[in-house]
Amino acid sequence: MMIIRKNFKDWLFNGKFTADGEVFDVGMTTREALELNRGMSDFYSNENGSLMRILPLPL
Repeated sequence: MMIIRKNFKDWLFNGKFTADGEVFDVGMTTREALELNRGMSDFYSNENGSLMRILPLPL
């Protein structure tokens, strides 16, 4: 398993790398991709999280 995937799974399922061991606000697509060990490629798996986070840059 790739190290980055292992770290993400440790974060999501074990609370590793968090301040208090608790994970919150995980997107459904992120959770599903980590559970299935593969990326999501269907039409409905395109979330707007990245757009929401970079929108302040041009503003």
